Amino acid sequence: MKTINQIFVAFVIACAISSCQKEEFAVNTSSEGSASTTSESSNAKAINLSSSPGETSNDYQGIMFDIEKVAVFVETKGWVEINAESQSVENMNIENGAFVSIAQAEGQGIDASSISKIKLVFGEENYVFTGGLFGEEKVQMNFQASNEAIIDVEHQQASDGQFFLNIDLDKSIIKSGTSVIFNPTISFLADIKTGIKGSVDIATQAMVTLKSEALAYHTFLSNSGEFMIRDVEEGTYDLIVIPISGNISLISEAKILAVTIVEGRITTTGNLQF
Repeated sequence: MKTINQIFVAFVIACAISSCQKEEFAVNTSSEGSASTTSESSNAKAINLSSSPGETSNDYQGIMFDIEKVAVFVETKGWVEINAESQSVENMNIENGAFVSIAQAEGQGIDASSISKIKLVFGEENYVFTGGLFGEEKVQMNFQASNEAIIDVEHQQASDGQFFLNIDLDKSIIKSGTSVIFNPTISFLADIKTGIKGSVDIATQAMVTLKSEALAYHTFLSNSGEFMIRDVEEGTYDLIVIPISGNISLISEAKILAVTIVEGRITTTGNLQF
């Protein structure tokens, strides 16, 4: 798998900013949504999953993983299983801001504010799909260590009993020779109503970075050229699009756009032309 580590990402961004100040996108941004509010305590309703499209998404024709169980840790009860039905999730259904519900907790009388952790237990039916010599081939992924992922919950941004998780595909799927390792790496999305989305009209893959003086968020274009980053802190950022050809980041061709992120709104760039 072609992974860009944090040091390299920081270097690429620094170079891009210094070399592309005059290569700005000629567009105006807009926003959608309303100011976010912190919900009052309510019963837990559902646990939802999305993904961060990365270079891994473009290495394979498809990715599928098997969620066997979902449980929550309740202060007064310990681990409570809320879904024990195995379900297959495909990457194409959880990219670009899309979510799938992986567990329904409504009707179980669990106070959302009492949940401090969420646990996903993965089964054995986890695959990547490659082109292969004779069409699509299915390669089973093996666990690096545990088949469980435990995620800490942040309560200050509870969303009406809904919980939102994000699986980082680049960190979760590791190519090792002819084998593929599965190391489920999942984080909690505290604020899904604040972020940025858009699309880029470009012939290659591209890394999309949202950067301020103190913060940086990264993603990659989907196969259709779209991107979306959620759970972004309010403020002014540079949106940097860096084309990638094979393993090479074309820093000299990067373009930049000044954007403002407003809490409770999804800033929309529209279609950015390269």
